[in-house]
Amino acid sequence: MRTTHKPNKSYKKRVKVTATGKVVYQQANRRHLLSGRTGDQLRRYARPGVLDETQAKPIRALIGKAGKNPTKVAYLKEQARRKAEAEK
Repeated sequence: MRTTHKPNKSYKKRVKVTATGKVVYQQANRRHLLSGRTGDQLRRYARPGVLDETQAKPIRALIGKAGKNPTKVAYLKEQARRKAEAEK
């Protein structure tokens, strides 16, 4: 009998994996008690957070997107750029 991986639905709802494999999430501290925070803080919290690769790899595995790897994508882009330069 073959088993399949069940993705963790709670993480799937909380994070998004970009096309290159980066894991982005909505930052905390943006729900209530906002009058005590500066405008700079509120603008910073409004931006999506990006997980560090050491934390992102297990999260991608949990939600079934383990095949995406931003380090590999960056490497392939660099290889293509070098190849294009060599052909010039």
